[in-house]
Amino acid sequence: MVLYKDKELMISLYHHDIFIYDVAGQWALKVKQELIAMVEDWFKVISLGEIVVDFSNLTIKSSHYCSFAYFDATFFKTKK
Repeated sequence: MVLYKDKELMISLYHHDIFIYDVAGQWALKVKQELIAMVEDWFKVISLGEIVVDFSNLTIKSSHYCSFAYFDATFFKTKK
């Protein structure tokens, strides 16, 4: 559940050298600045209420050089 809309905290979870592929909105984020902009926009959209995030089908692959994770995520507002 997303209780705090803390951009700095969320961004701190990601490495500076990141590539994100997303099927919603912007398809690819290649630098951390693009991720920051996406998080700011997302927090504006969910500005009211709490958001539940449900993850499924999580798969993580890694090597000595990189890691890769993919999953399905569903977002919905809680009733208030």
